Amino acid sequence: MKQFSLDLYKEAKCNRAKESFNEFRKLLSEEKLENIVKSSEKFRKGFKIR
Repeated sequence: MKQFSLDLYKEAKCNRAKESFNEFRKLLSEEKLENIVKSSEKFRKGFKIR
């Protein structure tokens, strides 16, 4: 029962995150979404763990 509850909690948390992300996407234009993707890629390329 404990594992079932934990799995249910994780699934609900994941679904809330997906819903929030989809709502966020609706607020942004296609151009702004593309700029976010480009900025993220640029950051990842320049990021190094020291």
